[in-house]
Amino acid sequence: MKLHPVFLKTKHMAKRVFIIDDEKVTNVINRRIFKTINPDLEIYDFTDPYEAFMQMQHLQPSYIFLDLNMPRLN
Repeated sequence: MKLHPVFLKTKHMAKRVFIIDDEKVTNVINRRIFKTINPDLEIYDFTDPYEAFMQMQHLQPSYIFLDLNMPRLN
């Protein structure tokens, strides 16, 4: 099985990952999965998509995992 580059450990800049889901438990599970695969990832999780959008310019994530069925955004 070939892993996506976000999961590969590199000597370069740490990968920043945003997890955006209105279910906190889903964020916790996804965070654990990602950290198990690559402990060097910088992971930020949000239950409020507007908060995540405000942080995007400042933190500039490498990857975003987004729940497409969220309240107020459907």
